[in-house]
Amino acid sequence: MNLKNIILLGLSISPLLFPVMAMSSCSKEKITDNTDNGEDVILKLSVDNISVDADGGQEIVQLTANTYWGIVPQSPYISKWEWGSISPESGNAGTHTLSIDIQTNYCNDREIMLDVLAADKRVPLTVSQKGWIIEFEDNNFKDYCLSEFDSNGDGKITKSETVDIASIYTNQMPITSLRGIEEFENLSRLAYYNNPSNGGLTELDLSKNTKLTYLSCIGHQLASLDVSHNTALTEFWCCENQLTSLDVSNNTVLTHLYCNENQLTSLDLSNNTALVQVWCYDNNINSLDVSSNTALSSLACSNNQLTSLDLSNNTSLRSLTCNSNQLTSLDVSNNTALESLDCFDNPLKTLVISESQEYARWMWPIKEEYPDIEIIVK
Repeated sequence: MNLKNIILLGLSISPLLFPVMAMSSCSKEKITDNTDNGEDVILKLSVDNISVDADGGQEIVQLTANTYWGIVPQSPYISKWEWGSISPESGNAGTHTLSIDIQTNYCNDREIMLDVLAADKRVPLTVSQKGWIIEFEDNNFKDYCLSEFDSNGDGKITKSETVDIASIYTNQMPITSLRGIEEFENLSRLAYYNNPSNGGLTELDLSKNTKLTYLSCIGHQLASLDVSHNTALTEFWCCENQLTSLDVSNNTVLTHLYCNENQLTSLDLSNNTALVQVWCYDNNINSLDVSSNTALSSLACSNNQLTSLDLSNNTSLRSLTCNSNQLTSLDVSNNTALESLDCFDNPLKTLVISESQEYARWMWPIKEEYPDIEIIVK
């Protein structure tokens, strides 16, 4: 039986058997029955070692042979190359272009050693691929991830180890960079409340974490924060930073927004119709439109530069804190569910209330604070 028949038999019966049969055939005397005039067997590869990165892809190898040839794994224990393929795997004499397709590697480095066989010739071909190892800029963040997510204890975090991670909590850890978090694509909750003595973050890229529903990044030095890709966010805490602007127009399912103690001069909530709670106090906001936020039950907008506040559409409002602004009048007559109102430290001259609110508990402190205020009952 010649090598061609052995290869075909090995490929059709069992991939496990072929390497053994093929290697035993190579130990025999030179087989030349597929060559012309008993010439020596020619078997050449353009390269014998291929190295690719974790992304994988396609590599091309040129093969030249003057007889039938075939490719098999060197190890008799490998029946199939699970993470790659070669086409063609065998052929007749001639020059051939081998297409080697390699899958993305989400784990550690890996390698397979193949044998290209033709009669008594054996040419090794090694294919190696780098693993998808997560790189961290901050050693403290890396240590946290290793302690929480290094499932095999090898001192590395691979892409495959991030797949099932839904939550990361690094509160009050001395971390100045969360680079590497972009690889946690299934992350739904991220919380990093910073202790000011730690310095904290100056940048945060969450553009790849599109499944986030909860984000807390309180007490850092963030001057900007892009959450336009985080459209699944329902609860967002970015208090105590240095934000001068905040775009939440893409966050249409947001129900809780806490952006207090920043440097915001404006806040557009027109697309956030699901909001039930907004804290935007201690900023420099000079106007605030909450007419689209009809589900709003709690609004804290004190210590800003507001000269007016229209709450006529917010009939579900139960708590309002708008002290320390520039309000001269305030109409809460449509807010019949209101249980708490703090409007002190404003130059208030007029307060409009409903008949049912006339004896509300929050009315007495207001009358004491503003003895000359005009109260209009609707």
